Amino acid sequence: MKKISIVLFLLSSLFSEAQYHDVTVSTLSVVLDRYTITYEYIFLDDKSVGLQIGMGANNDFYFDNFSATPFCRYYFGDDANLLFTEAFVKISNYDVTNLDFPEDNFKGIGIAPGVGAGWKVVYKPFIIGVNLGLGYNFTEYWQDKIAKRGALFVGWRF
Repeated sequence: MKKISIVLFLLSSLFSEAQYHDVTVSTLSVVLDRYTITYEYIFLDDKSVGLQIGMGANNDFYFDNFSATPFCRYYFGDDANLLFTEAFVKISNYDVTNLDFPEDNFKGIGIAPGVGAGWKVVYKPFIIGVNLGLGYNFTEYWQDKIAKRGALFVGWRF
């Protein structure tokens, strides 16, 4: 019984420091015609996991119709002004059609693991921030192997 009590105490202390939910949207959606929403679960004061969903664009900046990007973040700083680093894996659905050069047309799934960094300011319940990241795109047909990730975001913490 004593061992079970110790294990339960340790498990409860692991998840008792911080449990927040952040939902953000990218303010660059208007300019880039790409709509991005992010959910992040902060389970400790300095660690979180989340998922970013992007959809809409097929222009000079983005060639994917839909992307899902799971990530994990490590935070530095106090509760209101936070710097972070992150690791992510961007999974994208590509559909590129070039009428001038039909041999350059391709469809497929892209996988791009990478790293990033950012800054977040929390004015409970509001959030503003920015993040940038780079990864390597393993898409077979895509010539630009560098996957770029970035956002200027606003959102809510609950």
